[in-house]
Amino acid sequence: MELLSNYVITIQYADPGSEFITLSIGKKSDEFKIADGDTNVLGYAKAAVDSGNDWTGQAEGAGECTLENAEQTIAKDSKGQIGSSNNWIKYTDDKEIDVVASKKKSTASGSTIKGNKSPWKDFLQTDAEVTVSVAGGTCEALSLDVIDDTAVTSADKSGYNLVAFGGDMANALSADAVTSGLSSAPWASLAPGVGTIEVIPDAFASGKYLVIAAGSERTGTQAAADTMAAMV
Repeated sequence: MELLSNYVITIQYADPGSEFITLSIGKKSDEFKIADGDTNVLGYAKAAVDSGNDWTGQAEGAGECTLENAEQTIAKDSKGQIGSSNNWIKYTDDKEIDVVASKKKSTASGSTIKGNKSPWKDFLQTDAEVTVSVAGGTCEALSLDVIDDTAVTSADKSGYNLVAFGGDMANALSADAVTSGLSSAPWASLAPGVGTIEVIPDAFASGKYLVIAAGSERTGTQAAADTMAAMV
């Protein structure tokens, strides 16, 4: 058994209300000092140390040590790996930044990667971005089902996340949302050429979303639809 004296124990945060404290514990034999601006620290490019006030909260962020990866330049519509992890930073052509995980998986020839596309109907609850490629074979592109607004059934409303294009004057599903009080029809007061994307949680069923991309007229709806297409 090891003695407690072999370790350094530091209080990082104390919450008198909940009577909990957060401790940092390190073995003395592994202890070393880190100064602000040190490079190549524990495999990271640089260390940033805030040597101001401690955990008592007199200064936000004081007493913290942050290990940083090397700076990298990411062009628009491209991505860059975060260190040696499976995480990547994506910088879209619309100047939006997203962090995604990337992992390659190979299968033997003739194996089924995915037998159906049903999870993609619940895309708003799916946090995975899947890219399928093959060598020496064929694959089917993943897609969402597209149906006429008048063909949407009660089972569709309760079973899937739905996207409607057009306001209540152009789309029966949007009209249903307005009539039932789910939507406040935010597109009605918009100027021509301006659209809005309304996300309604627990719309026609618990856990199911309804997304309405619409404007007060055709060009506004087109603008909203184009914006949404760039997001998915």
